[in-house]
Amino acid sequence: MNCGIPNQPEPSCWDCRFFEPPIGVDRDQPPAEECQRGECTRLPPVIDHGNRNADVNYAVFPIVIACDRCGEFSPRRPTLPRCREDYANAAFD
Repeated sequence: MNCGIPNQPEPSCWDCRFFEPPIGVDRDQPPAEECQRGECTRLPPVIDHGNRNADVNYAVFPIVIACDRCGEFSPRRPTLPRCREDYANAAFD
């Protein structure tokens, strides 16, 4: 299993079920760039103390890149086909 990143012999974050790329990025295609950023949702988000002057602290997931890999890797499940309504409506097109 290879994520489609050139010279990436082992599965990477891109192939992991916990990797969340930015909105609008198609996970069914290889990443547009080797260093595609995303969030690791393996563990709960943590409070971001980066801005100590802020009135509100936000919880964030760790930022990783598509070619990273860790010991918590879990293969991504295959993408399910479109919903049944799409197939049912296709019969009338």
